[in-house]
Amino acid sequence: MSNQPDAPAEEADRPVPVRVRRAPKFARFIITGAALGVLLGFVVSAVTSVTPADGQVGGKTVTGYLAMIGLLLGGVLGAGLAVLADRSR
Repeated sequence: MSNQPDAPAEEADRPVPVRVRRAPKFARFIITGAALGVLLGFVVSAVTSVTPADGQVGGKTVTGYLAMIGLLLGGVLGAGLAVLADRSR
């Protein structure tokens, strides 16, 4: 058995060049998009004040549906933006 290290001491102290990959945080993009979508759903519901012709569906139900649609579309749009941000680098 020898007591020699695997690499010479001069090579071990030499800095190794590395490349840092900066990637976007996908969850943050999706959560932000979803939150903005819900906000937009509330705004659209408040501005349009849609009342159904038959009166069976209340305004809160319509607001909830618009908020959920905004949540889904905002999340998908946020994910798409994260993919685009990741590909551009």
